[in-house]
Amino acid sequence: MASVIQPNIWKSASTAFSRNAVTDVMKYNDFSHLNWVLSLCPTQKNISTYLDLMDVVYRNMAKHYRCEYVYKNEIIKHLVRSFKKSDKSVVFNEFRVADSIADLAMFNGESKAFEIKTEYDSSKRLEKQMRAYRRVFDKSYIVVPAEKLSIYMPTIDEATGIVLLTYNKGRVCLMKYRDAEQNQQIDADTLIRCLRTSEYENIVSSYYGELPDVSAADMFDACAEMLSKIPSLVLRELFLSTMKKRKTDLGQLKNVPQPLAQLCVALNLNDKDINSLVNTLNTKIS
Repeated sequence: MASVIQPNIWKSASTAFSRNAVTDVMKYNDFSHLNWVLSLCPTQKNISTYLDLMDVVYRNMAKHYRCEYVYKNEIIKHLVRSFKKSDKSVVFNEFRVADSIADLAMFNGESKAFEIKTEYDSSKRLEKQMRAYRRVFDKSYIVVPAEKLSIYMPTIDEATGIVLLTYNKGRVCLMKYRDAEQNQQIDADTLIRCLRTSEYENIVSSYYGELPDVSAADMFDACAEMLSKIPSLVLRELFLSTMKKRKTDLGQLKNVPQPLAQLCVALNLNDKDINSLVNTLNTKIS
């Protein structure tokens, strides 16, 4: 019976990593939801602080309930481990491209999109999603459970990279099964819809030396036309540099407790916020 109930326990406990639960802790010093999560744990041994609780919950999620949070967190941990101080690298949680949303997007010397399909997802819309990502990203990857690879292979284009997630001897592991093909052409019409108004205006003005002399109502269409005339390789570099200005880099996640990495990215926390969150979670449970 325990093996049947346990996954449901950790599904409920995974809400410890929800935006609302963490915001309550950060803004109001309110631990009520985390106290409820603590009450779900089969044993409270080795749990003396709320940070201990997060660690225990995450380790059991990785074993019993590998949801999207686990996948994102493991990808981010991998990116942080490969981070070099000489590189300006940023990662986004849920990056909109056309009418799709990439689960994670990373920008350093190249741009990468990651679409995650967990044990609980299906391949519905996958082909459409990957086509959208390849219009603007250098490389696009799908991340799937190793045991589900055969299910997804028929719907994965050869240009799409594949990363497998496995669980072995208490550890979640990522393995690159196939690298993604390099995208050679950026679609300006799709790209402009990924950018904020100030961002695409800055790209246009930096390349042409000025903005088009049109009304505010016509500015979007005029900028879209001008972007389409920028050579693809140049537009790619302008896109990369623009995204790197939007967020602080991966280096700030180097010393973050591993279970919290995705939270920090999703909430777009700066160094001060991260330190405050970790210190608050180190509160002793009374």
